[in-house]
Amino acid sequence: MNSNFEALGFESVYVLHNMGTLVLAFVFYVVTVVFSYLLKSIDHRKSNHEGEKMQRKLFWRSFIVLMVESYSSMAVSCLMNLKVLRWNSVGIVIMSVLAMLLTLLLILFLGFYSKETSQNFDQLSYGSFKRKHSAFYEELDLDNGKLVLLQPIWFLVRRLVLAVMVLFLRTTVIW
Repeated sequence: MNSNFEALGFESVYVLHNMGTLVLAFVFYVVTVVFSYLLKSIDHRKSNHEGEKMQRKLFWRSFIVLMVESYSSMAVSCLMNLKVLRWNSVGIVIMSVLAMLLTLLLILFLGFYSKETSQNFDQLSYGSFKRKHSAFYEELDLDNGKLVLLQPIWFLVRRLVLAVMVLFLRTTVIW
């Protein structure tokens, strides 16, 4: 895009190049989820127990942490690619489609967790819901009511809005 983006490590407009090793984290996540399903499908009692333990930790908690921690860089990477969509070759088409899918994932993640936590407010502090989803709201004081759930949502929305503003709004300074 320009030298400022290059200085921040965004040297290309393509999503996979800009995400760098973050792609490995997502690949590792998918591989471990598949592996846990394989462990669960085996009839051995110990393997089944290990698979269930892995699923409890992996399916939601690690995914939530991965999404929250990488939200800004994913948003910038995806939106940079979307800004200059091209369909020249197979590789560029794959990058463009991936950028669209990841942008959709970013938006769906916001919607899902805002809906999920507000609908299950009574279950947030105990049970299986807490084991799976508490990474999204664990620092919040739930005694203050449902309104406190807006904090993690607003945290991510600000990052998405910042990425949109940086990439799509022209900077004009009038003095």
